[in-house]
This record gives sequence, C-alpha cells and structure tokens, in this order.
Amino acid sequence: MTAAERETVQGRLDDALHARIESALDNKTKPQGSLGYLERIASRIAMIQRTETPRITRARVLLFAADHGVTVNGVSAYPASVTAAMVRTAAAGNAAMSVLTRAVAESWADIDIIDVGVGTVLPALPGVTSERVANGTRDFLHDMAMTASQCEAAMRSGTEAVGRAIASGADVIALGEMGIGNTTSAAAVLSALTGAPVSESVGRGTGIDTQMLAHKQAVVECAVARHRGVTHAAPDGRVDPFAVLTCVGGFELAAMAGAAIAAAAARRVVLVDGFIATCAVLAAAMIDARVLDVVIFAHRSAEQGHARALAQFVTLGLPDEYARPLLDLDLRLGEGSGAALALPLLRAAACMLTEMATFDDAGVARATAPA
Repeated sequence: MTAAERETVQGRLDDALHARIESALDNKTKPQGSLGYLERIASRIAMIQRTETPRITRARVLLFAADHGVTVNGVSAYPASVTAAMVRTAAAGNAAMSVLTRAVAESWADIDIIDVGVGTVLPALPGVTSERVANGTRDFLHDMAMTASQCEAAMRSGTEAVGRAIASGADVIALGEMGIGNTTSAAAVLSALTGAPVSESVGRGTGIDTQMLAHKQAVVECAVARHRGVTHAAPDGRVDPFAVLTCVGGFELAAMAGAAIAAAAARRVVLVDGFIATCAVLAAAMIDARVLDVVIFAHRSAEQGHARALAQFVTLGLPDEYARPLLDLDLRLGEGSGAALALPLLRAAACMLTEMATFDDAGVARATAPA
C-alpha cells in the first residue's frame, strides 16, 4: 500500500471514528450541545487519541528557559539576569506556574524545567534538566540569533523532553517558557512567519511604557527586514520556518517547536500556553502539519500579537473552533501558567465523554422535536 493509499484509509477510519464520537456526545444525558465548548474539546481529545474512550490521567508541563541577546537593545523592563532567578524559583517550587500546577493538578501533573540556554550558568538544581545550547542567543538585530546546528540542538531538546514525558505516562504535553526578552523574539517570529506588521505583533511584554514599546517595535521591524534574505530565500519567496527560528528565535522557542512536532508524531495532546508558546508552535505547524491535529490552546493572552498568531493557525487549516483558547483571563505571564490552569478542563472533557451516562443507561426519555 502506498503512502497516499494509507493516508486515504486513515482518513476514512478517522471520519468513521469522528461520527461515533459525535453520536456518543449527543447520546449523553443532556440537551445536545448543552456543554458547549467542553464537548468540542472532548471530541478533540478523542480524535487525538483515536479512541471513543479518551483519558487524561497524566500531564507534564515542559518549561523551557533561555536568554536572548536582543535584550542589549533595551526591549525589556527587566534585566536578563532575572531569567536565572526565575529558574531557581521554579526549581524551588515557588514560581507562579509551580503554585498553579500544584493547586489544580497536584496528583497527576508534574513539571520538567529544561535549561536550553540561560545566560548565567546555573548549578545543578532539583527538577532542572540541563540541555544548554549556549549562554543565550546572539543579538538578532545585528546577527542571526543562532546557527542552524544550534537551532537543531534546541529543537532536539524539546523532542527529548517529550520522550521523557511519554515514558512517564503523560497524555498531555503542556508547553511553557521562561526568558527575559522572549516576547520580542516571539513577535519577530510572528512577523517573519506571517508578514504581520510589527504594530500588530509587538506588545508590552513585561509591562513597558509607550516610548519603550515604540523602540521595541523598531528593533523588531529592523531585525525582520535584516534577515528576510535568509527567512525567505526560497525561489518563490516562501517563508522558511526553520530559518525564522534560526534568525530571530530563541532557544526556548525552538525547543517548544521541537516538542510540539514530537508530541504530534506520538499523538499526544499539546496544550499551548500563551503568546510566546503559540508563536513557537506556529513555526512547528509550518514545519510539520501534523501539529495542527493535536494542539489545544490554553488561554488568550493579553499580549496583542496572540490573536494574530491564533488566526494564522486557521489559515494553515486548523478548524476555526479549535483556534479558540479555553480561558480568557488577561494573563501575560508565560511560564506555562495558563496551561496549568487549563489542565482540569481537559480532564473534565475526557471524563464527560467516558463516564457520563447515556439516555439508555439512565432510562431517560430523549427530547422530542418541536411540533
């Protein structure tokens, strides 16, 4: 059987499975569609796992940390040294995402902190895996952020983190990041991937003022233009997402992209945090379209470029209903904090499909059609 024939057969199998899942949802003891978006998420998880009885029993938050050379241009309200301090805080279990993960999923979710390039070399810390590519990226305003081999190494760290998560039994891979300057990098990635004006992709990040925002936008605009000859080097002028990550990305963004691709290959749910994670996963989806089949967006960030990034997933072929994040809480912290908060909703959606009684089970009469 050829690859095309196998794909056709799998498509038919998936269509038949989807019909059975929808029928199962409609047969639960509730008015059809009354659980709203939770039903769509239940169907999504079931299709990712390719079963009518999905389960969410274990989750792992992958928290990738790295620093960015572009911060020398004054694009952040905080110094780069804060990244190392936040990794130490997370390792001690006191960071926001540590607290939130414990609060909502202590018994079934854990955190893997991966240092892929923090500027300060950290001592061995409990819960921190060292897969350092370099002491932060280069300043992409004046140079490529990283070499191709460094980008590959960062992506490989994401692949390996997913392998560890799967070995531990994780059904859900939640993606998060830490790194001063990474909203600048994510905005540059977004504009380079999509052609979005920097006025739509660059936001206030850590809370910069209007003057600093204008400066940050100017830095991103210059950088994207500088690297266009590399990011759009194909004869037809199409964007190369790997080249974008190499030119203006960050080690943690490349790692999240690698993680998303690996999780898609293993058909694990990829729970995407906010703006930065979404931009990284957008690059991943443009490298490997299978990523579109497994992503669920945790929350809508207050960072202005997030809406543009989500819309681009629809352009790539993601059904519009799945480009809708689960939560909208005006979060802009990062760290996987929004993903942590969304974990219980995934578990509830799967349990609703597998544990909720049907009309036949409960002996409940179905609604009759209106006259």
